[in-house]
Amino acid sequence: MEKNDLFEESSSPYTSLLLMVPKANGDAKIVIDYRRLNLITTRSRTNIMPHTADQTEGASRGKIFLVFDIAQGFHIIKMHEEHTERTAFCCHMGVYQYKVMPMGLKGSPDTFQQAMSKVEKKFSGKMILYLDDLIVGTCFNA
Repeated sequence: MEKNDLFEESSSPYTSLLLMVPKANGDAKIVIDYRRLNLITTRSRTNIMPHTADQTEGASRGKIFLVFDIAQGFHIIKMHEEHTERTAFCCHMGVYQYKVMPMGLKGSPDTFQQAMSKVEKKFSGKMILYLDDLIVGTCFNA
């Protein structure tokens, strides 16, 4: 991940734990435990998440669909410089902080949806976005 330029070494006074969480298939997934940070974070509801029923109704008017999962979508959004130290985490190799928006922060889904809504407006009637799922289809506005 460091090679992907997602995070950097940190001297932040804030740190969250890095955990290994078992997946259903037996593999392990690395997660950062931001629960303590999220308790003191106020959520900025500048973007209201679309209701799934509205999205489903829009898609029901389509004829042909392509469905994409925007893998690692949160990682395309750069963190504000003054907020990066809050994303710090510790592991056996040291302390690091994200340069991009990590998963697990209270405001990450809203921020990502807001960014994707800007993209959706450019292609109105041709796509439906919900978090990291993108459906491209025909005749959604019919």
